[in-house]
Amino acid sequence: MKVRIVVDTSCDLQPGSDSDFVYVPFEILIGDLSFHDDEKTQMELIRLMKEESTAAKSSCPSPAAFIQTFTCDAEVIFVVTISSNLSGSYNSAKIAKEIYLEENSDKEIFVVDSLSASAGETAIAYYIQDALETQRFQTMEELFIATKAYVKTVKTLFVLEDLSNLVKNGRMGKLAGLFAAFLHIKPVLGDDGNGEIVLYKKSRGTKKALCDLMLAIEERGKELNLKDRILYISHCNAPEKALKIKELAEEKFSFASIKIFHTKGLSTVYAGDGDIVLAF
Repeated sequence: MKVRIVVDTSCDLQPGSDSDFVYVPFEILIGDLSFHDDEKTQMELIRLMKEESTAAKSSCPSPAAFIQTFTCDAEVIFVVTISSNLSGSYNSAKIAKEIYLEENSDKEIFVVDSLSASAGETAIAYYIQDALETQRFQTMEELFIATKAYVKTVKTLFVLEDLSNLVKNGRMGKLAGLFAAFLHIKPVLGDDGNGEIVLYKKSRGTKKALCDLMLAIEERGKELNLKDRILYISHCNAPEKALKIKELAEEKFSFASIKIFHTKGLSTVYAGDGDIVLAF
């Protein structure tokens, strides 16, 4: 049985290295420029955002964009999207499924709301891929149910280095942003378990932020067996910081493995230069 895994471009899997995955892009608007987020490199996006005084905006993939990925020889399709509380991508995928199956009843399509983004969505896409490769479930319905249960356990954390996006988006006043930058405040954020992002701690300086990040992993991983978990680290133009986090995590925890990725288009736009997203 052939299975296709479709992800939107909030997922940080790298094109070319994971042929099992098919991407559906977001539309990005920076100033007067409008483009699909997979049309620009990470560094191009960072440069465009720094040159523009207004906030970057995005629009989710249309149902038609998802339908295009369904037209293939796969008998089963899994779709993983960014949290439905952060974007309309999940709803677009659900509508696409309904439209497509009206005329193509020979396929099975399962749409998964990641309740996360970036590294969190990546973790869920890999969970499905691994389950398919190891044939852990007898039916695709069983895999879908197990994936939804896994989604509820995934923990996502963020460390913000660049606060300019928060200022431009109106999430932080200019004066507060300047004050935070002057004091080297590095917010550590995480998911609330329902697909929303909440503040975990305001850390002063990158070194303290990384220490607080390790404490957050320890606290949020208490109910999990980390030996069975993979730590996914997505970075926005911060390879050294990502490697440092990997080193600290290897010293303190017993993850099954640790994987590092570059943020793709959407994550780059809403994270920012130097930011980190991790999930486990």
